[in-house]
Amino acid sequence: MRRIGMLFMVMFAMLLFAAVSYAGSGKLGMTGDIVGMEVRNSGGSEIGEIAEVIKDQKTGHISLVVLSKEAGQRFTVPFAAFEAIEGAQALTLTVDENLLANAPEREAGMTDAEFGRTLQEYYGLAPAWGEKEAPKAAPAEKTSPRMNY
Repeated sequence: MRRIGMLFMVMFAMLLFAAVSYAGSGKLGMTGDIVGMEVRNSGGSEIGEIAEVIKDQKTGHISLVVLSKEAGQRFTVPFAAFEAIEGAQALTLTVDENLLANAPEREAGMTDAEFGRTLQEYYGLAPAWGEKEAPKAAPAEKTSPRMNY
């Protein structure tokens, strides 16, 4: 009986450790944390908020976000195009805000991954997660956001 109790306690501890590790990996709970977060341009002016997130199905990391601007305008932007503002509940859009107006739209039948690559190329960003090679147009200094969700 004592062995069963010890076995149960060890299994419970392992399960608890696994749950804490998973939660800390950015795969659990972080999506809701940025929805509604303010977005600012590089000059510090508020330009909108995060309306929705799209996660990579393989990694669980946020790959795309929907930026909602005034007058109901919505733009899908790679998460790599944002940086966290230290000490503030806001993100900074690191690409030229004027690019939003002519950004590619999702074509029928396009997967999240295909759409993400199209947007990364358009904005000149290196791939956000797990891809080996950046598009040729990507500037070397652009990387994934400094927030790892």
